[in-house]
Amino acid sequence: LTSKQVFDNANLSNSLHVFLPLDYCWIANRLINKFMPKYCLVFETELWPNILLTTLNHDIPVSILNGRISDKTLNAPRFLKTNYQKILANISHIFASNQENAIRFETLGADNHRVHVFENLKFANLTLAKNAINERPVTHRYLLCASTHEGEEEAILREWKKNRPIGLGLVIALRHPDRRKEVCSIIKQSGYTFMLHSEQPTEVSPDDIYVIDTIGDLIPFYQFAEIVFMGGSLVPIGGHNVLEPAEFEKCIITGPHFHSFTDIVKGLLNCNGIIVINDSKELIQEVASLNNNDDLRITIGKNSKQYLTSKTNLLEDYVKAVLKLLN
Repeated sequence: LTSKQVFDNANLSNSLHVFLPLDYCWIANRLINKFMPKYCLVFETELWPNILLTTLNHDIPVSILNGRISDKTLNAPRFLKTNYQKILANISHIFASNQENAIRFETLGADNHRVHVFENLKFANLTLAKNAINERPVTHRYLLCASTHEGEEEAILREWKKNRPIGLGLVIALRHPDRRKEVCSIIKQSGYTFMLHSEQPTEVSPDDIYVIDTIGDLIPFYQFAEIVFMGGSLVPIGGHNVLEPAEFEKCIITGPHFHSFTDIVKGLLNCNGIIVINDSKELIQEVASLNNNDDLRITIGKNSKQYLTSKTNLLEDYVKAVLKLLN
């Protein structure tokens, strides 16, 4: 639902949003017969055998953009791998997000002449900083925990209560705003009071937990945060886009479950542009240490930004590739 809200807010002309159907041939047939597509571009997603096979059986060319193959798919049962081989053998083009994923596609049966290595498309979203503002959303210094999921808020608050860094407030941005009641209950049980961003509070105390329970309002919070922890990584979700805080030269921390962004996190680690922790205890300990070391915190932030800006012309390359396919 979150992506649908983003799509609706974009007010795109000549575009229509529908949810991806369940992976059954008869449902895929209904979808294709209704819209009669001329070309199918698949972004990032895992391989849905029945949907893709049905699409190919209708003689609709399929290409994969920003393609990646998870460990689960790579190690799938033999009967699934047989289906993957059928699909990949007939895919027009695969633009893999890195060399490792390109090899994985070929291992599963893709023709190596149809596999091309591009950088991760996430690098193309260099637009957040252009929307920067001068007004701080909260006036005190704070740790931003962005895009948190079930299980993370409780773990973070537990350690925050034990070892809260001096002079630092806590802002939690929910990945799914409809969890606000659940998270507010967790905050109360932790002994803290809270403020909801949706209620537009005029005065915010650093002792309150500030909860961002809306969509599309993270930019100013990234901009003014001292440290950013990227959620979905303390629990096995796979993490979220760590490049967003990198645009603002922020010191970024992620948990151990960052498999959706492995190549990006590894690239940032290689240039000392991110910190990886194992659990919530290590997270708050690291935050407390960075809170007392301005030089290190600023250096990590600058390194993350430098890594990001080293990736240029990626969106232009993808656009050229797609237009060439469609022509």
